[in-house]
Amino acid sequence: DDLDFRADVARLNYVAGRKAQDSSAYMPASIYFQRGIEVLGGSGDGGCWERDYDLSLKLHNCCAETLLVNGDRVVLNGVLSSLIGRARSFDDKLTAYHIQVVSEGSTSSATRIGLDVLSQLGEHFPRPEDVTPQMVMEEILQTQRMLKDAGPMDEVLAGMPEMTEPNKISAMLFLRQLVGYDFTGDQKMFAFFSCRMIHLTLASGMHKESAYGFAVFGSTLLMMKLGTAHEAYVFGKAAMSI
Repeated sequence: DDLDFRADVARLNYVAGRKAQDSSAYMPASIYFQRGIEVLGGSGDGGCWERDYDLSLKLHNCCAETLLVNGDRVVLNGVLSSLIGRARSFDDKLTAYHIQVVSEGSTSSATRIGLDVLSQLGEHFPRPEDVTPQMVMEEILQTQRMLKDAGPMDEVLAGMPEMTEPNKISAMLFLRQLVGYDFTGDQKMFAFFSCRMIHLTLASGMHKESAYGFAVFGSTLLMMKLGTAHEAYVFGKAAMSI
């Protein structure tokens, strides 16, 4: 019937969009994904979500990813709004939240969204306005103690298992993005985020973003005047080895 035909056409658009996306042809890819959403029923009234939830979720996620690359903020905001409003679970909304953080033009807004998501992932932080220099100092010193207790850096990295827990991996991805924002914005939160990336790596295993965590922690030590250039070099070398 007509609904089955629409679902088939939407799937074909999804497949074509994925092939274009994999070839870095983001403009045609976004068009395929948007057409797939429209054929399936559109985002506005939620028709596409009711007809085929799984396909609609994939179309919206991929559409948002390509629109982000294309810089089409107006359409992107509409797609993200539909995703966050219609997705059935927190896990299904994670891609949308991550794209929202990446696309934010404001450091404070991105940090606010990121902190809310991290809290739901089990990673809690103080509010930026409540952070004091003493709190930052204590967080860095605690991280230094954890690293010292773990043993020689080379041995720690060589024997570390891969990070596998989904929530921890998602947290690393959000922390990576927030560290980039707050390096030029709220440097108190920059220190907190870089320390947490180290904590997660030591407690839950190695992830590709761990390299970024080690590198920015070395920068944190220098910025806060809590480490030497050689110590920062050691962390930079560790990041390169990852």
